[in-house]
Amino acid sequence: MGSVLVAAQQSIRLHRLSCHRDSNTKIRRLLSQKHRDLRTGYMLPRKAQVYAWQMSVLFLTFSVLAMITGMFILIWSSTGGIPDEPWWNSNSKLAVSFTIVFCVITILFVFEQITLYSWDGKDDADDDRQAMDRRNGSHSS
Repeated sequence: MGSVLVAAQQSIRLHRLSCHRDSNTKIRRLLSQKHRDLRTGYMLPRKAQVYAWQMSVLFLTFSVLAMITGMFILIWSSTGGIPDEPWWNSNSKLAVSFTIVFCVITILFVFEQITLYSWDGKDDADDDRQAMDRRNGSHSS
């Protein structure tokens, strides 16, 4: 529930900031430090802001991990412990199937995360938008 509330608050704030003419500049100022980086000269985000904007994702990740852990405990605890009954029963089949599906989904998720963050660094925005950003002073090159 916390992740949904934090994400909703952040999306409302970003939506309100994006309604301004110089929205990119306002968002950059919201997230950036007061001083430029000494080595590169770029305005970098504050670490506290980066962590704050990632809290909803963190809360959601923890809740999903807790749910999946609980499901594993529930499903695998039903596979044994009954005397005079073979271990390989319908509960065991369900537990093995659940584990296989979970492993496939985990591999797909990791692959998706790798492809999501594999950006080659080129700016692919259209030329009209880049020119407008430069005119408004909200494009940092």
